[in-house]
Amino acid sequence: MLGYGVMPPEESPVAVRDVNLLVVPAVGRVVACAGRSAPFLVTDAAGVEVPEVSEYLRHVAAGDFSVASVRSYAMALLRWLRFLYAVGVVWDRADLAEARDFVLWMRRARPARSRRDGGPVPGSINARTGKRVLGTTYAPATINHNLAVVSEFYRSQMDMGSGPLRNPVPSKGRVRVGTSPLEPVRHGRRAALRQRVPDHEPRAISDSMFDELLAALRPTGTARSWHCTCRPARARRSCWACAAPTSTTAIS
Repeated sequence: MLGYGVMPPEESPVAVRDVNLLVVPAVGRVVACAGRSAPFLVTDAAGVEVPEVSEYLRHVAAGDFSVASVRSYAMALLRWLRFLYAVGVVWDRADLAEARDFVLWMRRARPARSRRDGGPVPGSINARTGKRVLGTTYAPATINHNLAVVSEFYRSQMDMGSGPLRNPVPSKGRVRVGTSPLEPVRHGRRAALRQRVPDHEPRAISDSMFDELLAALRPTGTARSWHCTCRPARARRSCWACAAPTSTTAIS
């Protein structure tokens, strides 16, 4: 790939990098392209299309992925190529050391995100929807997704006879222990470099939103059958569907 780092032809020892001092420039970009087999392409620092990435994105598009998913894959590869550009390694010379340092960099990097004045605090929980606001750094799930995309990109290149002899991203993930569906699902150890994703409780609906939902569902003369099993008791007292017996109106 042109424009994403230069390495001399002779093999050089792995350099010890301090990712805390690393500055990754925002070179290259993801470009939307209508009328092509892949809806997006990635350009390098010189503004030239990266053909290897375009070839992979065509494979992704052929797998019936949504346009948003293809763009997500393109952004993940652009992030990886920018990192390689910063450390001076071409894509087909990247190894495990680069993947490791890439994860270390993503753990501390602060992505550019537009935030309005007076908006919610990064990482906080939206009191109305229960959804977590994006933090100031990359989330563990985002890092794991980026690693998965990079790993699949190199696997695709190796299948076509190009790229390095070894995938720089360890691809062995968790395996399911036990074969019976009646047994509890137990997962093995996380794959190398993958981040621990915390388990989140299911988002709960607030009492005010519950009341709004019931008000919106109130029947308006149309033939419908209603059945509600509200919990807790406070919700049942405020629920018109629980307060009245279930009824069904037939359409003649």
